[in-house]
Amino acid sequence: MTDSRKSMVFIDFHGTLCHDLFWRSLPGEHQARIQSFLARDGHAMLTPWMRGELSAESVNHKVAEATGMPFQSVWASFVRECETMHIQATALKAIDRLRQDAVVLLVTDNMDCFSRFTVPALGLDRHFDGISNSSETGILKADGNGAIFRQLAEHWGMHEDACTLLDDSADACANVTAMGGRAIRIERRGDLDLALQHLLSPP
Repeated sequence: MTDSRKSMVFIDFHGTLCHDLFWRSLPGEHQARIQSFLARDGHAMLTPWMRGELSAESVNHKVAEATGMPFQSVWASFVRECETMHIQATALKAIDRLRQDAVVLLVTDNMDCFSRFTVPALGLDRHFDGISNSSETGILKADGNGAIFRQLAEHWGMHEDACTLLDDSADACANVTAMGGRAIRIERRGDLDLALQHLLSPP
């Protein structure tokens, strides 16, 4: 694929574009059980989920068991949370402007629920030229020292040194820098707006 725009920007979702968590609206008395469950089984569960090897339903069945709540209650809350993830309107407006001169892709290590519920509910496909979700590609951003970024650049006919990443992950930023691109690490709320404004008004 070729595009008349000469640069590409990759933007991460969790920790960069959005800071909301799953199961955030469950009753307070269940939060300690959820945190205990995630601390014990989270890594073994979340990585396969982000690779598309588990479904949101199967994970929420585990959460229901851990909290003692009915599955339907946990599931309804979970879907509602996915559909109401908060993104600053200023960020989306800046991304829309940025797309006039750059191909802007949302690249996220995420789950099936992101594509099923979050993207359509928030209309994210209207704000990005493309969305790469690890649960669909099976590729995490750390795989192959950031191979997904090289693949996306090649797919769009972009030189790797024309790519910029906005991400809270130091490792992802290092991988894009190593391939010849540029990275701006998002370390706190507010950094994304500053980074987008920097890209819109380069020195």
